[in-house]
Amino acid sequence: GMMGGPGGFNAEGAFKMERDKLDMVKHKWLLADAEKNLLGPRYPTKAMNDEFAAMPTKEIKTEKDSEKEKAATKKSIEKELKEEKKAQAKQMKKGMKVKKAR
Repeated sequence: GMMGGPGGFNAEGAFKMERDKLDMVKHKWLLADAEKNLLGPRYPTKAMNDEFAAMPTKEIKTEKDSEKEKAATKKSIEKELKEEKKAQAKQMKKGMKVKKAR
């Protein structure tokens, strides 16, 4: 067994069991970004006046933000590929014209 018995204490088994339990306890605060989520683009990035000035807040990224970034990156890559294909097609046409002229 784990605690004793003929084989003695099985530390590896005990730690594995605890490690597995910890994996099940991932926690995310629901209200961590409540104000930012509620105000959306109206969320202030700097204090309104010096009397109540707070430390500048770092940009809080949401899941939606990272999805938007992924989509923008994908679009950018697709656009680059499209432009590259156009350039290659142009080069091919140029090459064809040179061959025909000979």
